[in-house]
Amino acid sequence: MKLSFVIQEEILLRDFIKLHDISDKALAAIKNEGDLVVNGNHVTVRYPLQPNDHLDIIFPKEKKGKQLEPYDYPLDILYEDEYLLIVNKPAGMPCIPDHRYHNQTLANVLVSYYLKIGLESTIHFVNRLDRETSGLLVVAKYRYIHHLFSKVDIQRKYLALVHGKMKDQTIDLPIYRKGNSVKRCIDPLGKPSITHCRVIKEGKQWTWMECLLETGRTHQIRVHLSAIGHPLVGDSLYGYEQDVLESYFLHSYDISFIHPISSKKIHLTKQRKKLA
Repeated sequence: MKLSFVIQEEILLRDFIKLHDISDKALAAIKNEGDLVVNGNHVTVRYPLQPNDHLDIIFPKEKKGKQLEPYDYPLDILYEDEYLLIVNKPAGMPCIPDHRYHNQTLANVLVSYYLKIGLESTIHFVNRLDRETSGLLVVAKYRYIHHLFSKVDIQRKYLALVHGKMKDQTIDLPIYRKGNSVKRCIDPLGKPSITHCRVIKEGKQWTWMECLLETGRTHQIRVHLSAIGHPLVGDSLYGYEQDVLESYFLHSYDISFIHPISSKKIHLTKQRKKLA
C-alpha cells in the first residue's frame, strides 16, 4: 500500500508521520521492508519536508496466513477502492475458519479474490457477522487501514424477524461472556451494550424490527432481543426450541461511515427479501 501527500508546510518527516497515526511498529516495518520517498528520492524520518514536496509512504506487503486457502465463490461487492471493500455476506457462511468450517468461509473467498486482482495482503474484517447473519460487511485491505477504522464511527442498521409484538424501544443491558462459552448473557459484569429498536411491520405472532447498534458486542442483537422476551424467530441458541426454521433472519442492511482516508461519507443499503 502507498499513501501519497503534497506537503503544505515545513515539518520533519517523523512528525508528519505521527500526525497520520502511523505507529512506531508500523514505521519500523516501513523502514525495513517499505520506503519513504520524497520527490522521487529515498529519505529518512529526519528529512525536513518543505511546502509542495511530494511524499510517498510505502508500506510493506502483507502475507496471508498459511491456513487461509483460496475458496472460489461469487463475491457480492457493493463498494471497492484501493483501501477497502464492502461486501454483502450470504447467510450460512462464517467470516473466518474454525474447527467446523475449514475453508468455505468469507475470509477464504476474499483470499481467492485478492489472488485474482493481484493484491498482496491478508484479510482484515472491520466488522463481523455471525454465520447465519447476512448483509453488509467492511473489509480493510491493509493493516493500517484497519487500524484507522478503530477510530471511525460506523453506523449499522439490521433487519430482524422477532417473536411476539414489540414496540419501539432502546435496550441498554450489559453483555457478558462466561468462561469459554459461545453463548453470551446479560450480567452486570458485562460490557455496556445499547441497541435501538424500531418497528417496521407487525404480524399476528411476530414483528419485523430495525435494530440500530450503538455498540458492537458479539451476538448483541440476539442477546438483547432474547433478554426482553422477543428472540429472533429460528434462533436455536437464544430462542425457542419449538421453532421450525433452520436458521434465523438477521440482515445487516444499512451501513454508513466517514472514509478514513478520503474523509468522504460512505452510505450503502442492501435489502434481503427472502428468509433463506
